[in-house]
Amino acid sequence: MNRTRSGKSQRASCRAGTETNIEARKQDISPLEVMLETMRFYHSGVDRLIMKLFNHAEDLVDPNAVLEAIRELLSLRELALKAAVAAAPYVHPRIKSVNAADHSRDFIPLEERLAYYEGKGPDPFTRNKMN
Repeated sequence: MNRTRSGKSQRASCRAGTETNIEARKQDISPLEVMLETMRFYHSGVDRLIMKLFNHAEDLVDPNAVLEAIRELLSLRELALKAAVAAAPYVHPRIKSVNAADHSRDFIPLEERLAYYEGKGPDPFTRNKMN
């Protein structure tokens, strides 16, 4: 039995993605730039609201208006944080774990440092420089 494929070919979605990537490169927009721009947009909204609350506090005599402004401020802050969290892996490298058994040449055990500070031992800071 010979089956023919119906619907869109497997390569069709790849071509669409490639065209989108080419268009994005032409516009010089990357997903990271969008995330950072979004973060800055929400963060600037927070700044504007804070300035409004401080500079025009006398206009906000209604407690409900103050609460609404604070809710909006917190909402914008949360959106800015979400965008920052999304962008962080692309901006900052992950901190690697350190194996406690791996001592570098500059490692000085705590006991040696304490003995030196108490005046009971040789200078451990010059020990490694002589080797």
